[in-house]
Amino acid sequence: MNENVSNNGLKVKDVSNLLQESPSVIRNWMRELKPYIPLKKDDNGYNLFDEEALAVMKQIKELHRDRNYSIKQIEHYFSTGGKDYIIVPDKSTEEILAEELRDIKERLKVQEEENKKRDEFTKQLLKRLDEQQEYIDKKLLERTEEPSKALEEGEKEEEKEKSPWWKFWQ
Repeated sequence: MNENVSNNGLKVKDVSNLLQESPSVIRNWMRELKPYIPLKKDDNGYNLFDEEALAVMKQIKELHRDRNYSIKQIEHYFSTGGKDYIIVPDKSTEEILAEELRDIKERLKVQEEENKKRDEFTKQLLKRLDEQQEYIDKKLLERTEEPSKALEEGEKEEEKEKSPWWKFWQ
């Protein structure tokens, strides 16, 4: 392989095999980071990687795979001459945590209010259920008493039927 690099240069497929990446990944890196990869073209228009271009590709792989840099971070790295891309938050850690704590407290207050409303609703619902149960019990009792009354009235009617008819006119 080293002979190909120094003599003719490597093609995308060769670089992908060497770096153990797919050719589409190599092409993506070439497209996104084109200004930083010194490529040459052969007579047929294929991209050729010399030793310098191969070293850049190895560095891209190391940044992307081993250090988890995004393409934008790798671009920043190359454009600044190797300075790491550091994300600087707009706020300090203490400010961020204080805001999150305030947000959590606010959500807890809202949750407590909702719980109070839910508890009150549950109490009202239980009261209504108790009233309904009392009503049902009352109606059941009345229904069980009605047949007893009907039986008593029926017995009275039977006694009237047994007595002579002229007693009805009195």
